[in-house]
Amino acid sequence: MATVVKSDEYKNKRKKEAKNETSGTAQLGFFEKNDPIPESSQKFHKTDTLETILKDTGKEINALLSNERAAMDVSYVEELEGILKEACSVEHHLKLKRENLRHSFAAIAGPLQNEEGLSIVKMLLLLTSFTGFLLQKAILALASLLQYIPGIKSLVSKQKAPVTYSHKKGLECISPLFSTVQETPQAIPVKLQGQIPKWLKGKLLRNGPGKFEFGPDKYNHWFDGMALMHKFEIEDGIVKYSSKFLRSDCYLTNSKNNRIMISEFGTLAIPDPCKNIFERFMSKFDLPKETDNCVVNFAVIKGDYFVSTETSQMHKVDLDTLESKEKVNWKEYVAVNGATAHPHYDPDGTVYNMGNSYGTHGSNYNIIRVPPQTSQPSDSSLQGAEVLCTIQPENRMKPAYYHSFGMSENYVIFIEQPVQIKLWEVITASFSGKSFLDALIWEPQLNTRFYIVNKHTGQTLPVQYHSKAFCYFHQINAFEDQGCIVLDLCCFDDGKVFDIVRLQNLHKAGEALDQTYNMLPKPFPRRFVLPITVSSKASVGQNLNPLSYTLAEAVKEADGKIWCTPESLHNEDLKEAGGVEFPQINYAHYSGKKYRYFYGCGFGHVVGDCLVKVDTETKEMKVRRKGPAMVFCCYWCGGDGVLPQKLLRKILFCALCFVHQIWREKGMYPSEPIFVPEPNSSGAEDKGVILSVVLTPKQNEGSFLLVLDAQDFTELGRTEIPVQIPCGFHGGFVPNKNAP
Repeated sequence: MATVVKSDEYKNKRKKEAKNETSGTAQLGFFEKNDPIPESSQKFHKTDTLETILKDTGKEINALLSNERAAMDVSYVEELEGILKEACSVEHHLKLKRENLRHSFAAIAGPLQNEEGLSIVKMLLLLTSFTGFLLQKAILALASLLQYIPGIKSLVSKQKAPVTYSHKKGLECISPLFSTVQETPQAIPVKLQGQIPKWLKGKLLRNGPGKFEFGPDKYNHWFDGMALMHKFEIEDGIVKYSSKFLRSDCYLTNSKNNRIMISEFGTLAIPDPCKNIFERFMSKFDLPKETDNCVVNFAVIKGDYFVSTETSQMHKVDLDTLESKEKVNWKEYVAVNGATAHPHYDPDGTVYNMGNSYGTHGSNYNIIRVPPQTSQPSDSSLQGAEVLCTIQPENRMKPAYYHSFGMSENYVIFIEQPVQIKLWEVITASFSGKSFLDALIWEPQLNTRFYIVNKHTGQTLPVQYHSKAFCYFHQINAFEDQGCIVLDLCCFDDGKVFDIVRLQNLHKAGEALDQTYNMLPKPFPRRFVLPITVSSKASVGQNLNPLSYTLAEAVKEADGKIWCTPESLHNEDLKEAGGVEFPQINYAHYSGKKYRYFYGCGFGHVVGDCLVKVDTETKEMKVRRKGPAMVFCCYWCGGDGVLPQKLLRKILFCALCFVHQIWREKGMYPSEPIFVPEPNSSGAEDKGVILSVVLTPKQNEGSFLLVLDAQDFTELGRTEIPVQIPCGFHGGFVPNKNAP
């Protein structure tokens, strides 16, 4: 009964306020731009006053809903979230009719089914009565009001976080790094400075674009250039360099016709001018021919080495000559239309990959498993490949784009990010004149979803995991601990990075280049915790992360879904470095296992301009010094003496024990760092070397292969390369068979 009395008082109070606030107007306040504002509404000119009123209103709603929280189910929250997003877009549509929001607000009254709910709706409707400059203020304050309503505060926190941008000036022009170069098919010895460990014996392989035009036709995007394979042969401290263009069908056809004949990621092939008008018209209805320009990475399957991209085609390569031995198509073994260039490997040689399939009902995501080599040789490296699991997208006509996926010891983790592929635009590309890039759309209003698949059974876990929208290219690592999967990714808060790395942007100079860089969202490492099982006894709002070493959250929601809030694996030092991408770990020994260190490229430029080592435990780019310096520092830090003396020594000398784990030289641009573990080492995770090909846009300087001590990032040696090398993507190290 007390609640009813309170409700009556509340309704009478709000009716009186509404009457006062709308006095002098024929209807509830939809003012045209030049209409006079009633004197009773002048108080809303001041944001502070408006916020005060709304806070008071929020407290009243808080009290009203104290007994109604059970009615605020997830559908209600999602509905209100949609309304908030709709309202926030009003600044772009100032002529939006008030009636549109009236119907939307009315829809949320259903879950409450009482007079208090209707009163809340009336108050929300009152907010929408302000238009023009008043409406914008009301909308901003609406977000503040929602924070005072139980169950809605968490909703507000899920809104899109600010994207990290930079404001640099005077960046060096790097256009030569995205220009056509000549191949070096015959291995040449290179000059060595410093020393390379004697145990380092093998081949460093790199893949990336090296030719950006054919005749008058030029490619549009960094991802489009023809694949140029690089090889650094290292043995007994001697290094030889060679490179060779992949003789793909795409490369040979384009070369023969001296024009772009096959479409790439960001470039649509123009119809052959030699065709007649009718043939050119009919060609617009053809599906784009799939490229075999395997420009992204090297992969190893059953001891054979392949270059790969994101289509269904790969090329088997002879590592001695860099010649293409044969073309292999995933579609001949499993029902997929493409596969990533980032497979994962089990210790026994089993290979896992992912690829999409398309049919009359839309698309599917597929997890592929290729068994290891047996004693019986097979006709093909892909023999025995199977689809382990098929996952249906949230929107089958707009599946997510993905460049890689995660894998722990027992699970595959697929991240469905809100970078979507509009299949209709892919199908009609020839007719519309749009490339695959044009079919990608960033949908920040959508959540990111995680799928966990058991590698042994192929079953997808029933738990649904969600987080705020983000874009990613590469997993750092994933491992299992205390019934959870810990997943580390390099994340962007904006998915528009694809557009920014068009070649027209990468060829800019001066202020135009500065502007391009400052528009580029920066990637940062984040840790997600995904509980493998969720007890039915877990309460709504409970954080299910049991791990004491991470602040990541996995909160159970009313509908049973898990809302994942990541932990940042970095401090301010990494922000100054521009974030990190192209992450690498000690993959041979720590992939799918709990680990501590990863390495990557810092992005103080449009491309990587430094190398960093990140400690995931301390989130720092620092490491304790080695040798006499460490002994000296540690003596002073922990020597004998009374407590004040020890503290003073800590303050004065402890900083000397550590060094920043960053390598940078002005005007030099390092590639993806490859970690090579030292054979027969003591088991230290970071015992080994880092290999990186460092590039320069200067014609009078050469690129070089850099060798760093992985523990403290001191330079061990470099080998100068007397040819220009363009900016590439990925690769790996293949140890010699006779290596220790």
